[in-house]
Amino acid sequence: MFFAGGERGNIWLTAVPIDTTDGRVRLGPETRLFAATHDAGGLYVGYPMVYYSVTTDGQRFLIHRLPPTIDPPPATSIDLVLNFAEELKAKVPRQE
Repeated sequence: MFFAGGERGNIWLTAVPIDTTDGRVRLGPETRLFAATHDAGGLYVGYPMVYYSVTTDGQRFLIHRLPPTIDPPPATSIDLVLNFAEELKAKVPRQE
């Protein structure tokens, strides 16, 4: 079993072996696999979204990394659309 845990800025992926050979569930010791810093664009875990997936063989991970924070340029104009609903009706054919 794999799970992510930690605190904001200090998150790690952990593995726990599960043994069910005799019909009972036994959990083995947890092993921290790797750490990723949220602020550096690493592993992000936030309820209800977890941004990682594990391959079926448990050997590789697909991790969504957050892009570096870039401040957007200041707005220099605003487009104002009057009668948007009417314009939309005129441009999109009505399906019946």
